[in-house]
Amino acid sequence: MRLRKHTVTLHGERILLRPMTEDDWDILAEWNNKPEVLYYAEEDDTSSHSMEQLPHIYRTVSQNAFCFIIEYKSKPIGECWLQRLAGM
Repeated sequence: MRLRKHTVTLHGERILLRPMTEDDWDILAEWNNKPEVLYYAEEDDTSSHSMEQLPHIYRTVSQNAFCFIIEYKSKPIGECWLQRLAGM
């Protein structure tokens, strides 16, 4: 399975949400291995995600959501996804 591609780009005055790509694994690995990020992002006591886990996580999510990299002044600062809520 590959990361599902999309062409949606969202932007405001200072923030850009661009489509996540298969080239983003390095920055995603950096964020997903910072304890302070995982403390707020995960429900359990996850301390890190391996490089083998990350593609599976995001590729699975991307099948039902638009996955984005958040940029500020062309610098990646985070990630998010938008998905349809159940029952909607």
